[in-house]
Amino acid sequence: KDVDDESDREEYEYDADGTPWVKHVGTGPLTVTVLEDKLAKVKDLYMAKYGCDVDADSEEEYEYDEDGTAWIRTEGTGHLSVEVLEGKIADVKELFKARYGNDVDADSEEE
Repeated sequence: KDVDDESDREEYEYDADGTPWVKHVGTGPLTVTVLEDKLAKVKDLYMAKYGCDVDADSEEEYEYDEDGTAWIRTEGTGHLSVEVLEGKIADVKELFKARYGNDVDADSEEE
């Protein structure tokens, strides 16, 4: 049952003296199917929030040395140059403007 569903609110039962008792109804034992369904819902929520699949392979590659020890190989973009950093700053400023509707540099130019 959905926790936020209004129809699932507590039901009161009264004993012979008129004392209210809260009645809780369980969903029964968890089965593999129920757990898999819940896991699928959580994965869908993760995908909706973060835009990537939980089960997607990472960009990192595993390499093994002669002893069989696993090493993680990560490829970078190299040294950052001023031009690359300025390009990244411009991208962030565009994202800021798209999200908040105003230019980051607008306030500093007015002063």
